[in-house]
Amino acid sequence: MTKVKCLKCDSVIESNGKGSFVRCKCGECYVDETPDYLRIGGEFTTTVVEQDGEWVLLKDTIKVDSELDDDR
Repeated sequence: MTKVKCLKCDSVIESNGKGSFVRCKCGECYVDETPDYLRIGGEFTTTVVEQDGEWVLLKDTIKVDSELDDDR
């Protein structure tokens, strides 16, 4: 399960990991998760994601191609 917090409306949304698509109260961010994929959307500066018990800005969770493993 993935938790996302919107800093605009202060709501916390959580996916169930089984094909759920959930939006925050103001519609600024969302989480869409299945066993096969995870999509998180929202403004980089107003959306935070829970990682290891801490809230991290969405922009700080994005990896560019040069940061990805070469195992692809």
